[in-house]
Amino acid sequence: LGDLAVATEDTLARSLEGSEVVMHLAGVAHRKADPALIDAVNRDAAIRLARAAHKVGVRRFVLASTIYAASMPGRTSSFTALTDDAPHGVYGAAKRAAEAGLQDIFGNDAVILRFAPVLLGPPAGGLGRLLRLSTLPIPLPFASLRNRRSLASPETVLRALERCVTFGSGVTPVADDTAVSAAEIVTAFRASRGREPGLFALPPALVRAAVHGLAGADVAATLCDDFIVDTGALKAIGIDPVADSMPALRAYAS
Repeated sequence: LGDLAVATEDTLARSLEGSEVVMHLAGVAHRKADPALIDAVNRDAAIRLARAAHKVGVRRFVLASTIYAASMPGRTSSFTALTDDAPHGVYGAAKRAAEAGLQDIFGNDAVILRFAPVLLGPPAGGLGRLLRLSTLPIPLPFASLRNRRSLASPETVLRALERCVTFGSGVTPVADDTAVSAAEIVTAFRASRGREPGLFALPPALVRAAVHGLAGADVAATLCDDFIVDTGALKAIGIDPVADSMPALRAYAS
């Protein structure tokens, strides 16, 4: 299909002729991109692709979105298919707008998969920060952090995509079945390099205050707060998410 940010609707329509299902996974995320580019790719191009697909008779459209389209750590501790908080940042807002556009075009034949952070590709965002911290040759004060954070292993993502070619409708959050803590994430990252966890305990409130002062409220919420994805909607359409994120975390860091 080429560069979706510049491809015209007619060009996209010609490329999609004869297709029955479109699965749109492209996007700009987890980097300091120009907000205009984030909107152009994640919102405008997605809606243009949906219009082109509908024009040539595509019967089903699957959009890879994000849990940040509807909330963020610190605002919502439990995330379900019905969570409808404000999107987080330019990226979340662009994905939320793409979701709305897709549903306007495809109605019940639109499938929106809101992924928890996916353990695939170059480490970035909050996980990237934790990975960089875990490489330092010093103990880290995270042993007392017992917050739970949902992640998505590549296998969970693959199972969801395969199933949604033919099943599902509307919004479905996607994550592994068991959430993990910041302490467990760092432990997995260090284990991938043959290291011991190297964690010690400080009061969680003190850790939060220090992180808030050094890196801001969003990073403190990501590190310290619960953000658990309810996998009930995923299971309801026949998808069995990975039970344990730890193997994927170790692979992600290696």
